[in-house]
Amino acid sequence: MPNQDVIYGFGMFDLAEAAVVVQVPDFGGRFWLYQLGDQRTDSFAEVGSIYGTLPGSYLVVGPDWRGDVPPGIANVFRCPTRYGYCLPRVFFTDSAADREPRCQPSTASWPIL
Repeated sequence: MPNQDVIYGFGMFDLAEAAVVVQVPDFGGRFWLYQLGDQRTDSFAEVGSIYGTLPGSYLVVGPDWRGDVPPGIANVFRCPTRYGYCLPRVFFTDSAADREPRCQPSTASWPIL
């Protein structure tokens, strides 16, 4: 049975082709966690409220990436394998306020070619 008070996302990255920007919105005081994992499903970064991560843009790069970090990037996370993934999880309650779309911040990621 799925966890009914957590919203999940999932994204796969081919980091041989491009570095990827992962946007972390402001989730306020709620619990949230972005699991960044490699091809073997090992986590390679600590991103979440339990780690004190701030909202912002983060760059995920592959093992051979040698590019320039774009302006506005808060931190760079190096994946040890070509393929990686991001699994965001955000806690929500069953309150009327949490059911409002404006209370559900969007997560996003995009490649830097």
